[in-house]
Amino acid sequence: MDQKQKITFAGVLFPNFRTIFPPSSHRESTYKKYAREYINHILPHIGNTPIEECTEDEFISVLQKIESIRSYKATTVDHFRFLMSAVVEFAVKAGECGNVLYGSKFHTGKGVTQAKILKNEVKQNRKSLTPEEEVAFLNKILLPPNKTTGTNVGLLLMCAGGLRNQEACGPNFESIRPREHSSDTYDLWIYESTIGTTSDLQASGKTKNMARKIPLSPALAKYLLTLKAYRQQQIANGDLILEKGESLETLPIVWMGNDFKKHCTSRALTVAGKKLLSEICDIQYGFAFDSKCFSDSKGTPLIRIRDVVRGYSETYTTEECGE
Repeated sequence: MDQKQKITFAGVLFPNFRTIFPPSSHRESTYKKYAREYINHILPHIGNTPIEECTEDEFISVLQKIESIRSYKATTVDHFRFLMSAVVEFAVKAGECGNVLYGSKFHTGKGVTQAKILKNEVKQNRKSLTPEEEVAFLNKILLPPNKTTGTNVGLLLMCAGGLRNQEACGPNFESIRPREHSSDTYDLWIYESTIGTTSDLQASGKTKNMARKIPLSPALAKYLLTLKAYRQQQIANGDLILEKGESLETLPIVWMGNDFKKHCTSRALTVAGKKLLSEICDIQYGFAFDSKCFSDSKGTPLIRIRDVVRGYSETYTTEECGE
């Protein structure tokens, strides 16, 4: 009588991959990442070993072999432990082997767990700040009028008002206006923006609906009015000299460097924003596709913003694309 064929480590992994790592808590990109890591790093060393014969020493040996090829950070090594232990723990539940890793560093009760991996993925791929990061962000830009900078005020308008950088650089103090039937509430009138990377103004913006009124929260209105009062005090003290035709109302809310009469540029605001955000969180930038690689029939389908509106795309790119 033929002996029952022993199921291998790979034999447990392949048919049960999406059961071991449920779709409810893993992205498609994560599946591809895990598959590469199993195929390239783990299976070559233990894939054909019967799961019931795998021991902790063998898994340690796998890690040593992986690290002999390349020096990895401790967190990456922990991740490889997690990938191996996940297969073993599934096999244990299926009755294919004993839990030889229980209580060891491989056991998911220690080190990197599935929950931690998912948490890291969400943290890396989210498109907004956490509440804690928002507080840190505001603490850095909400400085007293005598200590703040034009870029700080510009970032505040972008954050609180949803303005683009060129729009945030455009308003003067006259743009802060009380509402017609409520003198203690204010709007910020947006009708000018800076041009390109200059301080020059234009009576338009990137979109047709650029000209609009932005409701100011009581706290933001109070801050901007306090800034305006401080600028008035500078003029009264002779610290800021106005030329003919200039007034407090025509001074920019978001100024450039030490020049209180010059509008900040969108580039200066962008640079300041990137620097500030890098101090409170980790940033992963995207990238634009090279239009020289666009095609109407060859390559990978490409969806642009305009395609979302009309519901179809006719553009392809031959540029090499990652996941």
